[in-house]
Amino acid sequence: MLVQSILASLGAPDTPSARALRSPEFIEEMARHAWPGNVRELRNYLERCLALRETLPLEAPAGPESVDLTRPLQEAREAWNLAFERRYLSEVLHRHDDNVTRAARAARVDRAYFHRLLRRHGLR
Repeated sequence: MLVQSILASLGAPDTPSARALRSPEFIEEMARHAWPGNVRELRNYLERCLALRETLPLEAPAGPESVDLTRPLQEAREAWNLAFERRYLSEVLHRHDDNVTRAARAARVDRAYFHRLLRRHGLR
């Protein structure tokens, strides 16, 4: 019921990928997952699946898979932040059918700033 409620609140379309999220087999698989972030983690996971239009592996790490200890902390952090920012922009833009105005509104940033970020990351 929780998955159905979250998908409804996200306005999940009736597409094959969204239907896969509602399948009894996949819901059973999600029920076996630990969900250390509770409902917020589940919602974020479902939102990512909808944005990417695919079911993502539940064991996927939330952070970097490995840490480059040869780099100074500040440099490693900046690289991670840039990678996160690029992926976030890509996913939010995809979720809003490449409509920059709607994507910027969803990200709660100014449209002009969103355009600058897209250019910085080579997404436009």
